[in-house]
Amino acid sequence: MKDKSRGGRNRSGRRSGKIMLPAAAFFLAGMFSALTLTAMASSFPVSGQSKLQSTETALCAGTSAPDTGISEAESGTSAPDTGTTVSKRTLKELLQTALEPAGSTMYVWGGGWNKADTGAGTEARTIGVSPRWERFFLEQDSSYDYHTTRYQIHDGLDCSGYIGWCIYNVMNTKNGESGYVMKAQEMASDFASRGWGKYISRSRVIDYKAGDIMSSACQDCGHVWMAVGSCGDGSVVILHSSPPGVQLNGTPAGDGTADSQAVKLARYYMEKYYPDWYKKYPDCERGFSYLEDYAQFRWDVSGNSVMSDPDGYRSKDADAILKDLLGE
Repeated sequence: MKDKSRGGRNRSGRRSGKIMLPAAAFFLAGMFSALTLTAMASSFPVSGQSKLQSTETALCAGTSAPDTGISEAESGTSAPDTGTTVSKRTLKELLQTALEPAGSTMYVWGGGWNKADTGAGTEARTIGVSPRWERFFLEQDSSYDYHTTRYQIHDGLDCSGYIGWCIYNVMNTKNGESGYVMKAQEMASDFASRGWGKYISRSRVIDYKAGDIMSSACQDCGHVWMAVGSCGDGSVVILHSSPPGVQLNGTPAGDGTADSQAVKLARYYMEKYYPDWYKKYPDCERGFSYLEDYAQFRWDVSGNSVMSDPDGYRSKDADAILKDLLGE
């Protein structure tokens, strides 16, 4: 929220009434008139600025915007009355939303960005999945090469376009408001700066929980993904847009085993619930760098910010979360 200028009070108390000496009666009447007008002048500001100042102070006291650094339009929530809290979203809703484009949206470099490549485009500031994404997916075969579709921004989503779309569709209820698409490396720290949760540097990441946003933190990489949950072998089921597109994938196990529990879960759910995608793109494995090269954003679900977890996803493993999400 930008700081608002506040003008100082400008009050005047003008004495009025003529003193007509030597008549004592006129003198007393004049003194009474002057005192009365002075009191009235001190009761009302000459300028309307004082009223504006009081209104701004009340608004700031009744909203969390100064703490989060976001405006009403950016957060998708209305400024609450004094003493109230913003409405909460849930980790389950976040993951349900993140699954909506899965298995039907291709990875397109620049997808989700505006034409100027400076932030969120139309699709990433729209509630719901674009029908154009699925149409484009149906036109592709197993040989899809994202290098040939660069900047076809309306046909799919890249990694940050996808995460930005997810956040917008959870935080907002109207189309066309301020979006959340930015460089992949900046997303974790940016969301933390809004007061939504905490930023954990790459070297301090020790586990992965539902809804964690993972931003690349290495010189030769630029990617962002969302954690669904962890498995007993240390692997993580993830949601992201990575060539060929938006999909469930799995990382290796903590000991480096490629065919991990997370990979098996991702393969099972992609084949069962997204069969058209799986027939073309059955690879559900991702490299060990996903567990090494990323900083983390973790949502505050304490009730003091925008996210909550009434379903207990923070304490569930990936298997239990996927069963709940997909109705197993």
